[in-house]
Amino acid sequence: MVNALLPRKDFIRIRTTHNERFLGNKIPWQWLSVFIENILTRAGRFDHVICISKKIEQQIHYQRKSIIYNALTTYTTNRLKKQSKRKPDVRIIGRISAQKAQYAFIDHCRKSFDSLRNLPFNLTLIGKEDDTSLSRKIEQESCGHVRFKGLCSNQIDMYREADWVIIPSQYEGLSSVMVEAVCNGIPVISMPVSGAEDVLSLNGLGYFVTNYDEMIEVILGTKPWTIPIEKRIALSEQFSIEKASLSHAQLYDSFFCK
Repeated sequence: MVNALLPRKDFIRIRTTHNERFLGNKIPWQWLSVFIENILTRAGRFDHVICISKKIEQQIHYQRKSIIYNALTTYTTNRLKKQSKRKPDVRIIGRISAQKAQYAFIDHCRKSFDSLRNLPFNLTLIGKEDDTSLSRKIEQESCGHVRFKGLCSNQIDMYREADWVIIPSQYEGLSSVMVEAVCNGIPVISMPVSGAEDVLSLNGLGYFVTNYDEMIEVILGTKPWTIPIEKRIALSEQFSIEKASLSHAQLYDSFFCK
């Protein structure tokens, strides 16, 4: 929340909301958070609400709202992939958690192919793990088809040789991984989470799917490609620090100039 002091010594209260309504099998904290925000905004607690994606903006029932994307430091690379690989290389990037649903996707693959040993693609997970013993067990079970790489801060290393980046999450705010992957030329396969339509709105950046069966079908049935440089540049500009700074400045000016 931002409190900006005005000349008359009042405050404006601007809230940035990162939450997407989510009704799942567990306690729906995301939905509860959005519900509380709607109550507070209607009660006049906020003068304006900033939403970080179109889906979140649709769920906030308040007139004084706008979409301003999170500023992300992204860049484009001239990437060369090996075209002679026998199996697609699939990446899931981000902290290992129930929300990100890495283990849920792995469990689905285990059931779909009877065993992770039969996985018809290579799956690499990059991100912080809370339980390394479980990840080592999965690696052994899959005979190397599933690998856990831990934390990595180098974008080029994270996306090197990847054919697909997948987003198996139950819910998201706006996925920085999705933006980074596209800017590095990697097509994305995403569940219909918040922010996906904002990032993948241009044709040729990836696919929306509604379940893991569809996700696997795209991985195995679609030839991966490298996203053209002009589309990658357009996306990096859409989420640039310069554009976000200008949008915030214009919003605050609208209050000060009243």
